[in-house]
Amino acid sequence: MVKKDDEISISSETKGPVKSFGALMGEGEKFSRDKLYTKAVQCYTEALDLLPPDDDKSSPKDTNDRLQGLVARSACYLKIGKNDLALQDAEESLKRNKEYTKGLYQKAEALYATGEFELALMFYHRGKKLRGDLKE
Repeated sequence: MVKKDDEISISSETKGPVKSFGALMGEGEKFSRDKLYTKAVQCYTEALDLLPPDDDKSSPKDTNDRLQGLVARSACYLKIGKNDLALQDAEESLKRNKEYTKGLYQKAEALYATGEFELALMFYHRGKKLRGDLKE
């Protein structure tokens, strides 16, 4: 059996089917839509754990997958009131790409939730400025 690129086993001792990054992200999205945020966080965390270590050798696809997973998990953390963890994930997403608009938005949301209103406004503005599809 040949594994696809995005099907990486967490460990060889894992029982049951091998889950891929995409499958876990999809499950997380479904749980999030159903307002089951704790389960969504678990799926996003498992999906992020499947990715290779984040370093300069990471492929653009792995980097993009990591950014998407971090932002999705951050949004769920906000929904369950774990604002500090939401902020950590948002900031982590901006380490690789400081102009990642979804990461900027998520950081603004997390800052707003923690009561840092002026700083949140700065990040909202930064993200809006980078998005060419939004008019003043």
